[in-house]
Amino acid sequence: MHKLDLIVIGAFLAVDELRNGLLAFLASQDVITLAVLLTVAWFSTRSKLSIPMPKLGLFDGFLMKTEMEQPKS
Repeated sequence: MHKLDLIVIGAFLAVDELRNGLLAFLASQDVITLAVLLTVAWFSTRSKLSIPMPKLGLFDGFLMKTEMEQPKS
């Protein structure tokens, strides 16, 4: 019976550690920021209001450069 008690206590401690780790992960800044961005994106696709999405700047310069290089017809 003593081994079974230790197994049960160990299982409870493992579950508690997993729960604490999950709560810490969900409370981290990256997860909160991602949730806000996904919520804004979801509402902008569902609503009739136009919510301007910020430009990330990663490909903006590349797109502007390629548009300028195209010959005008």
